Amino acid sequence: MKAFAGKFQWIWDRTGWEENVYLRCDLNGRIVSKSAKPEDGVNYETVNGWFLPGIPNSHSHSFQFAMAGLAEFSDSETDDFWSWREAMYGLALKMTPEDLYEVTRYLYSRLLAHGFTSVAEFHYLHHDPQGSPYPKLSHLSEVIAEAAASVGMDLCLVPVLYQKGGFGIEPSQRQRRFTLSLDQYQALVSEAETSLKKHGFRVGRGVHSLRAVEPENLKELVKNRVRSSPFHLHIAEQPAEVADCQRAWGKRPVEWLLSHLEVDADFHLVHGTHLTVSEIQGVARSGATVSICPSTEANLGDGIFPLVSYRKLGGRWSIGT
Repeated sequence: MKAFAGKFQWIWDRTGWEENVYLRCDLNGRIVSKSAKPEDGVNYETVNGWFLPGIPNSHSHSFQFAMAGLAEFSDSETDDFWSWREAMYGLALKMTPEDLYEVTRYLYSRLLAHGFTSVAEFHYLHHDPQGSPYPKLSHLSEVIAEAAASVGMDLCLVPVLYQKGGFGIEPSQRQRRFTLSLDQYQALVSEAETSLKKHGFRVGRGVHSLRAVEPENLKELVKNRVRSSPFHLHIAEQPAEVADCQRAWGKRPVEWLLSHLEVDADFHLVHGTHLTVSEIQGVARSGATVSICPSTEANLGDGIFPLVSYRKLGGRWSIGT
């Protein structure tokens, strides 16, 4: 990217539409000044039309874009999230680093074309197709970063810890590209932080879901996390997930999270579809952000996030794809 200064005919700000606004952006595309008059010594480019701020995409699995159009409709009455997951595993086991680069690059170019200017990539495709770690654990993380840089997409990479096939269930062979030990995960994050610096990209932390990690490992990650760095996880996406969590851990997923961890504004809870009234209140009080993914939730029939009641409580939310 390059620094930019422009006189915009119309822009949307928090208070509504503003006419003839002078903006300056830094090398990362972030607005550093906004005024009704030009600054001395600045050469402004005239930009005619109506403009909105760039949208942050708070949740992406770029490799899954290769499934677009293949899993949006049911083939039978038994199709659901879990049958979709099997199709996703089949895709994951075939994807090469070269495939990942091309799919990610194309996805990010489409996101940019539709107004998304940054993306949080929830990344758990870590190993080679046989399930063996690459010589550099962060190899596929770096592939995603290179794809983002090639099209000018601002990236927050969120490497994800994935250990289990479900609550108390060992991972299956079809999950072999995802799973990491805690030590492997921490090494991967460290490598990614070093290698992504050249692009100016951020690296967050995350676990796939409560069902996919050991609770003690999750507690350790949260306890030792870098403050003001995002921490992402899927939660309360499916009724079966909620029921399984109650049987295994004695509480509903969000209920367990709020009672066992210091949930704060660094947390991004993805989906959060199946919540009780008290859970909605607890998430809103915590300052966490709920990442709502309308297209995913609609395609899979997951349910509808209780946004109206959540917003009335001042809850924070974002949109993912």
